Amino acid sequence: MLEQLKELLEMQRELDTAILKQHGNIYNENIAEQTKIALFVELGEMMNELPTYFKHWKFTAKDDRKKALIEYVDALHFQMSLFNHYKLNIDNIPDYDKCIKYDIDLSLYLRCCCTFCDDCDGIVDLFCIGNYLGFSWNEIYNAYKAKNEINYLRLKNGY
Repeated sequence: MLEQLKELLEMQRELDTAILKQHGNIYNENIAEQTKIALFVELGEMMNELPTYFKHWKFTAKDDRKKALIEYVDALHFQMSLFNHYKLNIDNIPDYDKCIKYDIDLSLYLRCCCTFCDDCDGIVDLFCIGNYLGFSWNEIYNAYKAKNEINYLRLKNGY
């Protein structure tokens, strides 16, 4: 898993470089702040695909796991972008499967996932969320790679 994560982090670094170049930007604290907001939004979009986790008032709530995984991977893109920006140490990240949290306070983990400090807690929190929601590392890895291709197509087409 660690080798695959290193691969994804490098893919994210290359994608960020391409996006910044096309838009004439550099990755600075302003971009990092915007990326944190984007991460927060993607987590919200993910949860909107999983309404049974929080919409207690809605009888017709139905989860869409496939769409939620796509939104999760979007959040992972932003999380890894921040990880790269802050030059965090990959050696501090436990294996995805060791981040299993059966009874987590989901709202707390969602909030903590968007907090960045000198360690890797944000990405570990995201991994805990993924495990809690039942996403396997293999699903995430493959979905990330597929979405990365889409992101390059979007970039090519002026998205």
